[in-house]
Amino acid sequence: MTPIVLPVAELKPALSGFSKIISKNSPQPVLQCLKIERTQDGWICLTATDLDRFVTLRLEQPAKGEPVSLLVHFDNLQKVVKTCDKSQRVYLEAGPNNNHSIKFDLAGQLGETKSKAPPVEEFPEIPKIKGEPIPVPENMRLALIDAMACTSTDQNRYVLNGVCVDVSDPQAHYVVGTDGRHLFSCNSLKLPLKKSLVIPCHKFLGWREFNLDGEWKMKVSDVSDANSEVLVQFSSRRWRFISRLIKDNYPNWQVCVPDPVEAKTHLQVNADNIQNVVQTIQRMPCHDPKYQTMGIQWKDGQMALLAKQESNEPWSRIVIPESKGTGSEVTYFCDRRYFVKALEYGLDTMGIVDPMSPLRFFRSGRQLVIMPVRLEAGEEATQLSPPVPKALQPPPTTKPQPTKPERKPMPATHNTSTEQEQAPGIDQIVQVIGEARDTIVNGLNRLQDASKQLRQLQKGRRNAERDLQSVRATIQSLTRLRI
Repeated sequence: MTPIVLPVAELKPALSGFSKIISKNSPQPVLQCLKIERTQDGWICLTATDLDRFVTLRLEQPAKGEPVSLLVHFDNLQKVVKTCDKSQRVYLEAGPNNNHSIKFDLAGQLGETKSKAPPVEEFPEIPKIKGEPIPVPENMRLALIDAMACTSTDQNRYVLNGVCVDVSDPQAHYVVGTDGRHLFSCNSLKLPLKKSLVIPCHKFLGWREFNLDGEWKMKVSDVSDANSEVLVQFSSRRWRFISRLIKDNYPNWQVCVPDPVEAKTHLQVNADNIQNVVQTIQRMPCHDPKYQTMGIQWKDGQMALLAKQESNEPWSRIVIPESKGTGSEVTYFCDRRYFVKALEYGLDTMGIVDPMSPLRFFRSGRQLVIMPVRLEAGEEATQLSPPVPKALQPPPTTKPQPTKPERKPMPATHNTSTEQEQAPGIDQIVQVIGEARDTIVNGLNRLQDASKQLRQLQKGRRNAERDLQSVRATIQSLTRLRI
């Protein structure tokens, strides 16, 4: 058999893409393998699958040789390729009992390693979708990637794990992604689709090499039987990605989007200043590790960000330069991670209805809607004023107590002295609860830090094991050299 020749320059980045599909912990050995075939016309194709998705790469140039198909264990091929230079090639030869040879350039000779794999007949059948491909506009491709970053990972609401291509409105088709706390949509689209789709999210679609491999085209299987699987295919110049669609009905996402007409305040960040604002937000102190609460304030003709280090501190006010605004003065609290995401998407304008309604970022048919964050007890609006500069602060005095609502007169049978004795007790209990909450939060933060350190140690250990395995593979290949 004529060996299958794989250029390392193409194979190295390709294996990075296949690693997003192949699971090394899969209980089925065939799913840990690559199917490599040479067609009648000489084209060499590599395919990987996890049963729900199929990814295929066609190499740049056809090669000479008879048609052949074989399976190669992904780990074995990856170990060989890691030790090869980009100018070299890898040669695959089918052997008896599925013991295939992987040969590679080694000091002017051919090194060899064996790869035991299941029979090629065990590899799942690669679906074929009929019909004409639909060109995917650039804005839709970008919208799909942005929407995937807004989807949920909660398996209890699996339909939110996908991106919805909503074609219910004939005049404007949408790409939508949400996790229930924030929602992204893009509507500058018109696609020749008859039904809406829910495309499962997968990291391969956001992989850089796939996105830089030319224009995308899409196919959707036309199945009239509601019980049959519906597939979607995205293909570029060399790559092809096939996935099952999510069958569940996508929720009515438009009810979560505030009516633009009802917005009483509009704020705009200077487009040239977006990166500086993002860096400012990332450096701001955060008193709320769970919801990452920050404030947005429009007051006295200035747009400002609000943040604080501790829950019992007043809010610090950071004015955003070159920003614009119109409408009523308002203070809005939200999760800073979603605020940063909106700015990174280039959405520089926001519309605010009121402090308890969703906040809408928008620009050129794209929008991100985020839900407000409620303040905890004790974070009243009176604490939102900017702190006085230290040079102008008066001498320290007793901290004034917040004004309490007037009590209704109690019946004459109640003793006033008893009320006065109970009030301090309640305040002490509230203080103890607050201290306990802070202790729990600090403990969680320390656990998160310890978990990060543990993951880093595990990553370093895995890298060391990979290097050791690579050295062992090289030594074994050297011992097999024929002189």
